Amino acid sequence: LLYKQRYGEIYSKKYSFYSENHHESLDEELKKQNETLIKFVKFANQNSLFYQKKFELIDIDNFKGLSELEKLPIVTKEELRSNISDVYTIAPDDGIVSFTGGTTGKALEVVFTYDDFQERMAYLDAFKTKLGVEPFSAKKATFSGRELVTNPNTKVFWRKNSAYNQTLYSTFHLNDKNLHLYVDDLNKLKPELINGFVSAIYEVANFIKLNNIKLIFRPKAIFTTSETLLPFHRELIESVFSSNVYNQYASAEGAPFITECIKGNLHYNLDTGVIENKEDSEEILVTSFTTHGTPLIRYDIGDMVKFEAGVCECGSRHPLVKEVKGRMVDYLQGSD
Repeated sequence: LLYKQRYGEIYSKKYSFYSENHHESLDEELKKQNETLIKFVKFANQNSLFYQKKFELIDIDNFKGLSELEKLPIVTKEELRSNISDVYTIAPDDGIVSFTGGTTGKALEVVFTYDDFQERMAYLDAFKTKLGVEPFSAKKATFSGRELVTNPNTKVFWRKNSAYNQTLYSTFHLNDKNLHLYVDDLNKLKPELINGFVSAIYEVANFIKLNNIKLIFRPKAIFTTSETLLPFHRELIESVFSSNVYNQYASAEGAPFITECIKGNLHYNLDTGVIENKEDSEEILVTSFTTHGTPLIRYDIGDMVKFEAGVCECGSRHPLVKEVKGRMVDYLQGSD
């Protein structure tokens, strides 16, 4: 079911397009961004009861895009959550439901159209392809917040997803008693790609280093997500696994992408939406072009992004990002 949802006709078309697009003309990227923004705002006004009310005093028919974006009202997280049924342009049963983690407030239930969901998957896979990793066929080790273990006495803290050549590892059982089992299985698996929560991958790497364990594999790349990647995280993970860490930013709600290029720089991907700094601060408002099911327009997501000037050696003219902040996560470690 997930395969059909994620890897259909739209995925194939978009994956080919994004894999071949290197974003070398800033003028062209800004022109396309503005055209897409106008279409998206008009779509939301026509199809979402929430935005119809929100924009009732604004002439959306003559909306000119980026130059007039500040005329549109800001949408807060609480406002989106409390009016979510009016925000939807499709029924949850007609799309793909995604739940936010609630790391910056209360959780949300958003709905993606199938086309948007496939486009987001294609964008992420194209990003990995440009870094020399074949995202679908590569053998993957994934550390995400899924409930995988029900037997408290088990010694198996992972599950196989053969359709995607992936092993999913539980992030709820990472302790000194179990971590050697994780590392043993990783050595058996020999993953070409490791992805998932920063804190989980860091815990595994730290255990390997403290216990001087020899790894018999070297992943092609490590992709972190969901939490802020700090310099000490990157240093230890790259040292232990002898592999580059590539950071990325998005959100379960469907925020625009920020991805790290082959030169190690973060780029704000103009073709996925609009990211604004709020009132000369590092706090951001996001407008995402792949949220037709639950439109996000000038959404106060609760994260912070620090931009920087310059042109990257990778060739992309997408703006540079110095730092992504706001995804700071605390966790409790129990006696078990």
